[in-house]
Amino acid sequence: MSGMTHALHTEQRDSRGSAPLPPAGEWFVRTGPSRVGFSGRASRLAPTVRAEFGAVHGGLHLADDPNGSRVGVCVDVRTVTTGNPIWDELLRAADPFRAAQHPLAHYASTAVRWTGSGFAVQGDLEIGGVSIALTLDAKVRENRDGTVTLSAHGTIDPRAARIQLDLPGARLLMPRELRLSIAVIASKTRQAAIPKQRFALAS
Repeated sequence: MSGMTHALHTEQRDSRGSAPLPPAGEWFVRTGPSRVGFSGRASRLAPTVRAEFGAVHGGLHLADDPNGSRVGVCVDVRTVTTGNPIWDELLRAADPFRAAQHPLAHYASTAVRWTGSGFAVQGDLEIGGVSIALTLDAKVRENRDGTVTLSAHGTIDPRAARIQLDLPGARLLMPRELRLSIAVIASKTRQAAIPKQRFALAS
């Protein structure tokens, strides 16, 4: 699709009140400013657990036809932090993500649907040696510096992913549902942002 046609396509969507289409191309996630986090609580009386991963890699393929877009993200679960030293020590001791054997978590889209205001993304999350389906509600916006920001949200059942705190008393703190939050900044690249094989980090 030519740039003029793409621009016209965007204007047509805007005239119906839809969000502008994201810029087409290959985008590679910038690790430094990108974050993947989660939150949840075991009960109404339990504190909300919040944590994030610092080492985030990945890429976006944004197609002229947005339904042909793809996304892949990889995080090093050993970088998890809550900002609370006590909670951080608990996570290191309990190793709920089985980081010793599976230090990397991968997410790869299997189907993407443009909704007019964002993307409904279906995909598979592999974490701790377990693969589960994960649907994300995602938005992509272009920034003034030429980068794009991908924001996405979804939920997973920790039991399905076998995420658990196997320490005395700690199980009572395990959230029944984990709300995932992805906020990544990506730069355009001439190479394919999503290789055929999963992203790999040095382990």
